[in-house]
Formats: sequence, structure tokens, C-alpha cells
Amino acid sequence: MDQAKNIGELGLAGILVWMRFMATRQLIWNKNYNVKPREISKAQDRLTDLLQSIYTTHPQHRELLRMIMSTVGRGGEGDVGQRIRDEILVIQRNNDCKGGMMEEWHQKLHNNTSPDDVIICQALIDYIKSDFDISVYWKTLNENGITKERLLSYDRAIHSEPSFKRDQKDGLLRDLGHYMRTLKAVHSGADLESAISNCMGYRAEGQGFMVGVQISPIPGLPSGFPDLLRFVLEHIEDRNVEALLEGLLEARQELRPLLLKSTGRLKDLLFLDIALDSTVRTAIERGYEELNNARPEVNPAENHAFHHSCSRKPCAFFR
Repeated sequence: MDQAKNIGELGLAGILVWMRFMATRQLIWNKNYNVKPREISKAQDRLTDLLQSIYTTHPQHRELLRMIMSTVGRGGEGDVGQRIRDEILVIQRNNDCKGGMMEEWHQKLHNNTSPDDVIICQALIDYIKSDFDISVYWKTLNENGITKERLLSYDRAIHSEPSFKRDQKDGLLRDLGHYMRTLKAVHSGADLESAISNCMGYRAEGQGFMVGVQISPIPGLPSGFPDLLRFVLEHIEDRNVEALLEGLLEARQELRPLLLKSTGRLKDLLFLDIALDSTVRTAIERGYEELNNARPEVNPAENHAFHHSCSRKPCAFFR
């Protein structure tokens, strides 16, 4: 990273291409047996600290650095990564699912966790919510680029399909929902809910051997900013996107002055801004037809956001 920084824009563009290929699974960076979750989390934490530092000292490269950060997980100190390893054991014990697919996934998580685990967790949640329709499990996996062949390619392969009993449903939905936060905290820096949690602070209780995690809120946030972010989350699935877009654009406007300052939690604010930006574009794509009929006083700002998203530099296509 230091070498790329010294080369300048071309060097950082090379890092971006490399990271983008890894994010799209064209390059495998962790094909190495028994890389513990806490080690992966710590490595990502060091990388994002470096990116934060360069963002502060080289403002001319900030757009490239934002795009690099959009391809990596946030990472965290040892306890954040260790919880990936511990919590799956608690889920298995509490829900009596110590064999089959869950045991195979447990072995993968212990030996080589990756962003794929976020998708696998979501596929399990969707499968359980669908009243155990296995086609829903495969639909979620396939739509996110995970095939049966990819599951078999892991150092600790996943051969089996999930199979649960009906009396396990409620407990698994609860526990896998909590586990999703743990996985996203390490692997999904630009996920909106995870980015908001990291900025607002959260606490995950320990249980027995499972470590607890406490993330403090970022000090100095604008008055009313937490309420604004809660409003965004409450409206994230709205079909009519007017209110959501107003909230997203206002949140980015409130955040902008903080991104120009050098703070120890700058990377958390950057991940939040990246997530908000991505959500703006997703909402516009989802509700473009509704925007055409939106009231006049809302349309100009939203149309500006739409045209801004469509008129980025060519390098924005690496996002």
C-alpha cells in the first residue's frame, strides 16, 4: 500500500483493480488453511487504517480511496473477529444443530471465514423464513454468485444442504439474525445497517466462552443525526422512495463536514457515507417511476442525485 501511495493515482488505481477482482471472486486472497477469523479481522483493520491515513494526507486521491474501501470489509480488533468463531458454536449448541451442513459451515468459519459467509447466513435465514423451502436457499446463494461448486471449493467444503426441524425455527431465526451482525461487522463495511451500527455504537453480550463486543458511538455527530439514520432504516424498503431519498440526501449533507476532518474514527464515517451513497443509487433505480410523479419541490434534489450518480468519472465503474 505504501508503494502504491508513493506511485500516486496509477498505483492506487492498481490496488483498486486488484481489490475489485477479489471482491468479485476473480482472485482468492485467503486460500490458505486455518486463517483464524480474528487474524482476518485484524488484517482488514490494519488495511482500512492505512486507507484512512492516506485519505487524510492525500486529498487528491479521495475518490479512488473511497472506491477501494467499498470493496473491503471494515475488520476490527481481535474480539470482533473472534466472535465469528465463538458465536457459531453457541448457535449450534442452543439450537441442537451440531451436524450436517451447520457443522461443515462451522468448520469453514473457523478455518477461513470470508464475505461469502454473509451470503450463506442470509440464505439460511431466507430458507427458514420460507418454511424450509430448499429452493429458496439455493436461490439466495445463486443470485449472489455462490454455486454448489463454489461451496465445494472451500478449504473446508460444504457438501450438505441445511435440514432443520420446525421446532428449531424461531431460535435459529433469532440467533442467525444476531450472527449476521457479527459477520457484517467484519466483512461488510459498506453495508448500511452495519455502517450505522458502527457509528452509533452497539453492544453484543458475551455468553460463556463467547467474547462480548462493545463499540462506542462516534463523538461529535450532528444533533439529530441518530434520529435521521433511524428514519432511513425504517423506510429502507419503501416502494415510494421520496421520503427515503430525502433522508439519505440530508444524512450525506450532515456527514460531509465531518469527512473533511481527521479523526480516529474517520473510516467509520467513510464507510457510512459509502453505504448512504450506494443506497441513494439503489433507491433511485428501484423507484425511478415514482420519481417521475414526485411533487415538484422534491424532484430537483433527487434528480440531481440521480444525474450525479450517472455522471461519475469512468473509474466509478470499478465500484
